[in-house]
Amino acid sequence: MSHYIHAGIFFICCLAISLVMISIPLIRAKSRFLKTKEAQYECGFKPFSNKIKSFDVKFILVAILFIVFDIEIVILIPWALNIKALSGNAMFSVCSFLVTLTVGLLYEWKKGLIDWM
Repeated sequence: MSHYIHAGIFFICCLAISLVMISIPLIRAKSRFLKTKEAQYECGFKPFSNKIKSFDVKFILVAILFIVFDIEIVILIPWALNIKALSGNAMFSVCSFLVTLTVGLLYEWKKGLIDWM
């Protein structure tokens, strides 16, 4: 039971620190409207323009590729740390996972999704 008490105290301290860190800027910051907040941002579109304007899908594809390769790393790190304790079946499943991702990467490269300009 003492382990749960320590975890509870830790949770309460983390919650209190988080609430203090969130509330200080809300109390101290001045709210004012600036023209720079409405300026164009990194993708080049005006933030409050016509909603019917076409949007380049490559932004979304790049984001999806980034997420896929992040997930790949998250899956491969535990496997790499426990490689000595894993069986042959685990080795086969990870190798098939890597082959599938490599085939997907080659397909994206062939279709031109990785070309930035």
